[in-house]
Parts: sequence; C-alpha cells; structure tokens
Amino acid sequence: MTGGTDEAGRGPVFGPLVFAGVVGEEEELKAIRVRDSKKCSKGRRERLYGEITERADMIEVIKIQPEEIDSMRASGKNLNAIECEAFGRIIKNLGCDFVYVDSLGQSFEKELKLACPDVRIVAEFKADDRYAVVSAASIIAKVERDRDMELIQEELENMTGISVGSGYASDERTKTFLRSWFENSQSFPPHIRKSWLPARRYLNGRL
Repeated sequence: MTGGTDEAGRGPVFGPLVFAGVVGEEEELKAIRVRDSKKCSKGRRERLYGEITERADMIEVIKIQPEEIDSMRASGKNLNAIECEAFGRIIKNLGCDFVYVDSLGQSFEKELKLACPDVRIVAEFKADDRYAVVSAASIIAKVERDRDMELIQEELENMTGISVGSGYASDERTKTFLRSWFENSQSFPPHIRKSWLPARRYLNGRL
C-alpha cells in the first residue's frame, strides 16, 4: 500500500498546524482529478474531500494547536523539527511500507527516515503536484484547517466585530484585526501563535 502526507497552516499566525496522511491507489485518486490543494477553489476542495474519504483506504489527521506550537518552540524545537515529528507520527499510524512526502530539504528527509526506519520514504519537492496520494493528503489537511479557522474567525469576530481574515500576518484584514486587538488589550488574542514573530511585534507595538 502507498501513502502520502502533507500539511496545511505552516505560516499563519492564527490557528492549528494540520498534518494529513492518505493511503490509497494512485490511479483511483487520479480518476477524481485530485491536485495540490493550493490549486483548487474552496468549493472544489470540499467536494474532493468527500470523494477522497470515500475512496481512500485510510486517512490520518494530526492537529497541533497554537499553544502546543508555542510550547514546542519554547522547548527549543524549530518548525522543521515540529513538522518532522508530526509527519513521523502520521507515517507510523498509516502503517504502510511506502510513503511519499513533500520535502522540506535533505536534512528533513534524513531525520524522517531515521524516525521511520521500516518505511520506504520518498521525499520530493512539490510531491503534492506529482503524486495523487500526496495531493489527496494536501486537500484533507487544508479542508480540516479551513473548517477550524471558520470556527476561530466566528468566535473572534463575535468578540470584536472585526474580521480576522485568513490568519496570515500578510493579510490586510488580519493586520487590521491585530492592530485593533493590541490597541485595546496588552494581551494576545485566543488561537494565536504567540511564538510567531509578527504576534510578538504587534504586542510590543512595533507593527
């Protein structure tokens, strides 16, 4: 059996970092025209999510919440180490002997193979474009994160009356939300990654 893994939410200042693994037949997943989640509209991702869950032999999802990310960063782990650990857990839980991974570089691939010595791992840059099983994992991870972000956006917007936006620090709506929050409070808002540099800069009034 062949597996594929991918993540969603590596960069945002708000919300969880989501990892997904999918085990399935490449040809069957190609037949429903899965592709990298970044190249699909939200509606298409939702439709593909349903089709993938029907066709996949197994799906595994791990979510690392902002407070967990902050705790891991405080313990000395960088983002690559956090991702390597999560991907290792996903691969072990999938239980297959061959897995495609979207590569973060040679050191990442080496660490992942050390963590999962019994699994043949092929880590390639843009694997989510090349392998349907990785594209499927990309879609699962993205939809799961989008659903969580919708709940976060609703909660925070109900609290403030201001749109949170996408949760990326480069998003103008997110910038407006953060400026307003920190002008009215000298604390971090819920669901934010406190260890992220933009969050610390807003708290200190430097953005």
